[in-house]
Amino acid sequence: MQDVCFIYKRCISLIMSKQISLRIPENLYDRIEKTNDKTTNVIIKALEQYFNESSNSNKEDKEEIIKILKEELQTSKKNYEDLKQIYHNYMVQMQAIIEQKTIEEPKNNITQLKIIKWLKFWK
Repeated sequence: MQDVCFIYKRCISLIMSKQISLRIPENLYDRIEKTNDKTTNVIIKALEQYFNESSNSNKEDKEEIIKILKEELQTSKKNYEDLKQIYHNYMVQMQAIIEQKTIEEPKNNITQLKIIKWLKFWK
């Protein structure tokens, strides 16, 4: 019964597999032959290990990127608050200047009107 299951699993894995052709360095090929395991099995194990490691490193890379982005977001929020405060201070200063000018203008206008009347008097 186990032989049938093994053959059945083997047949299913063959049906669901794809064939590839590759060239590898001679020293790697010699090492594969020394393992007394089928070349296909060794290559499959190596590919599975490669993809497992790369998915783990991708997770670590993504976590590092997330950490960096969170720090940058905090910095951006602080910069935004600073700029908002600067803008507010600027607007307060502008309002003070406008109020000062509106107080000074009537005085200047009155002085200018007196000068104009005086000049008209002498014409």
